[in-house]
Amino acid sequence: MQHAAVWGILAGVFNSIPYFGPVIVSGGLLVVGLVQGRRAGPSVANVGRRAPDYVTRGLVAHAPLLGKVENMSALTVFIGLMPWTWLWGGWGTILAVPILVILKSTADHVPGLARVGRLMAL
Repeated sequence: MQHAAVWGILAGVFNSIPYFGPVIVSGGLLVVGLVQGRRAGPSVANVGRRAPDYVTRGLVAHAPLLGKVENMSALTVFIGLMPWTWLWGGWGTILAVPILVILKSTADHVPGLARVGRLMAL
């Protein structure tokens, strides 16, 4: 694969997006493989080998771990992705989780926002 370092960095960035990141990375791997290899067999095999790992890490591990560390529910993360993606598009999708973590951490440490922190933990 040409420019593997760039694709690795992009995969790392997109894998930080819960739920949608693994799908974007797997689809990107397929498209790049088809464009650069011009054959479907190796491209599909490449995605077939890596997709289970991406799905396991992104869908099964990432969101629950984030929820335990920050005491934030996976539903909050999923719902929080929607307005940021609508507002800022792709950048909003990438930045939604860090913004939510900052909001939750701030709400947990500011006495007047304790209700918001508890709501995000449901």
